Amino acid sequence: MTPFDLFISWYFIFKKIKPVLSIIDRHEFWPGFVLSAAFHSKLFIVNYVIREKKTIIDKFAIHFSEKVFSVNEDVYKTTKISHSGDTRL
Repeated sequence: MTPFDLFISWYFIFKKIKPVLSIIDRHEFWPGFVLSAAFHSKLFIVNYVIREKKTIIDKFAIHFSEKVFSVNEDVYKTTKISHSGDTRL
């Protein structure tokens, strides 16, 4: 982990690792990491809770990801967002 969630720190880590895809859990969500992962690989977000009123971070995550798997039953039906249920089970 980097000491601070800075885009430039993650940029150098991703440049060295060169991942094909990145999977982010809702509990490990950091904007600098999301932005850098979206530029270097395909980004998937799992266990995401989508609220009725989306914050700027929610919009940011949905925009930069390939696919968002939500735990919400009443998830917005789009090609990017789908209901997966709780993946712990």
